[in-house]
Amino acid sequence: MAVFTVRPIGIGSCFSVLSLLRHKRWLSVLTLSITVFILSTDFTDKAWYLFFEQQAYDLKVRWLSDHTSDHELDHRIQIVDIDEYSLSVEGRWPWPRSQIAGLLEKISHNEAPVGVDVLFTDFDRLYTTDQVVGRYPFVLAQAFQFSQDASPEIPKRKQEFYRQGVLYGAVRLIGEDQQSMDALMKKIQADGYLGVTPQITKVFATGHISPIIDSDGVVRRIMPLVCYGRNCFEMLPLAMLRHMYGLSPEYQLVKGEALAGSRWHQPDYWLINDIIKIPLRSDGSLWIPYSPAGSGIAYTSATDILSDQATLNEGGFIFVGSTATSMYDRIETPLSNNYPAVEIHSVILQGLLDNSWVITPGWESHFTKFVDLLFFTVFVLALLHASRWVLPLSLLTIAAWCGVNIGFWYEGIYLTFFEPVILLLLLLMIYLPWQTIHDFREKKRLADIFKAYVPAQVFSKIESDPGQIIGLRPEKKVMTILFADVRGFTALAEKRPPEEVAKLMYRALDCMTKEIYQLEGTVDKYMGDAVMAFWGAPLSNTEHAKNAIQAACGIQRSISELSVKLKAEGGPVLEVGVGISSGEVVVGDIGSSYRHNYTVIGDAVSLAARVQKLCKEFDVDILITGDSVGYLMDADDEEFDLLPIQEISIAGRENSVEVYGVYFEQ
Repeated sequence: MAVFTVRPIGIGSCFSVLSLLRHKRWLSVLTLSITVFILSTDFTDKAWYLFFEQQAYDLKVRWLSDHTSDHELDHRIQIVDIDEYSLSVEGRWPWPRSQIAGLLEKISHNEAPVGVDVLFTDFDRLYTTDQVVGRYPFVLAQAFQFSQDASPEIPKRKQEFYRQGVLYGAVRLIGEDQQSMDALMKKIQADGYLGVTPQITKVFATGHISPIIDSDGVVRRIMPLVCYGRNCFEMLPLAMLRHMYGLSPEYQLVKGEALAGSRWHQPDYWLINDIIKIPLRSDGSLWIPYSPAGSGIAYTSATDILSDQATLNEGGFIFVGSTATSMYDRIETPLSNNYPAVEIHSVILQGLLDNSWVITPGWESHFTKFVDLLFFTVFVLALLHASRWVLPLSLLTIAAWCGVNIGFWYEGIYLTFFEPVILLLLLLMIYLPWQTIHDFREKKRLADIFKAYVPAQVFSKIESDPGQIIGLRPEKKVMTILFADVRGFTALAEKRPPEEVAKLMYRALDCMTKEIYQLEGTVDKYMGDAVMAFWGAPLSNTEHAKNAIQAACGIQRSISELSVKLKAEGGPVLEVGVGISSGEVVVGDIGSSYRHNYTVIGDAVSLAARVQKLCKEFDVDILITGDSVGYLMDADDEEFDLLPIQEISIAGRENSVEVYGVYFEQ
């Protein structure tokens, strides 16, 4: 008696269920290790990471900032522009002292301070006999040089820093937390400077014009205060506003949470001077409040002022600067790679007047780490419970985080974006190759298990959706089992050569298998002249009893047709007895470490085999148990002619079993 089984699945060829779980645990440990690394790493000092964050920030500025504009000018601020037209009329820069003195004299009659965004490298050009600069509220520019501005390949001790002119306008920085204040002053410490020419002895005020140039050459931030030694110096628009309000040259450094207000809008520090309140990042910098809609600030050509062809509004803030290419006072910003530097100071002044800032909250780093943990949790839960959905859920999680990030931006809060995304991408880089290999091996494992048992249409469903398979792990299931056996096989085999018997059984089993497959049954095994099949696994089937009986009728018809052909060939007439029983059985890949196969075990299996042996005794071709009839009645099926035969006693069972004969049209 030949029994067809599936060879055990080797470690090198595919995963068993236990192997799958073990590899998932391994994968979880690896993802945990990566997550711990991400959580314990500060990426803010990594150049490659900052590049991605800077690009994300620029996109937010260009796409998400306020694009609306009512096209009305901001009359609070004006710019006197030493533009290309002025240079063509008045001559190339630097101008003679008389022209500079004349320009400053014409714009000096103003209540608000005038910010001069020009560094005069020819130190005596601002010197005039009447000392125009000293008599009017001009805030002169000073510039600072930082070690990061020089080549990073040159050690700081070997770098050369400018130290020219005189630094005026020092202010005090005070705070209750001396340790925090000292740490901040160290971060905003300059290494070199270009001050005011010593020939100017009367200086109303000064302000620095040195924004922070990031590693990609783009200006996104500025330090409201820069320190040189123990002295601190204001940025140009801040100095102008403080003098306009008549405030003392003393700023207080306060930790973000120390001020009452929304917890969401708490930066690392507040820089406060009376009504002026500036949010600082942990490094002492401030995001420049760019607007894609434009600043709405009016430009007036310097030559028009000199020739009295234009006048300035009284009472507003005035900046003197240049947009001329030859003055080299254009910089790269998130909005443009050729942005007038003087407009940056006017934009900052607008932010000071409107108290409109983008804030990096003090809780931002902790929140980012929390999002890291959230991403890790989503990934692991998807991996363990819905591994097929790991990639879609990961992409959905990234999209949700993008929405959260954008939402905070609209509230004036800047959050880093890429750290959680990098974590999830690293996890996916590990998972996706593993999943691809696992899917390949799983398909091979399923093919090894089911391809020899089920018809092609059932196997295609299994391949398309392995999740619907019943019995990958042994489980209980109500099913219908069929045994079909060729009667008189022993006597038939004794009268014929083995080769002829083998060919005869091949044709008989082929007929029976064809009918079973047409009704999407699963062939469990061939046992010499018999076949065992079942319905209800590996795919669920609510009509398992009906399909089994239909297959039994088909088997009888096919064997009858085969017998006619065999008789014409001088062969024997075959008769088949079919026994069917339904009930709860255990289905799954069952066996030992040496050999196992996908099969069913249980009382219904034994009962089907015993009922099949009674077909000859009751002179019926198909015999089914009362349980199978019950499942037919549940389905209100009246397709078959059933004849109760009798209740029979089965050895080993306390209760008798009612059996029915099935009659069908040949």
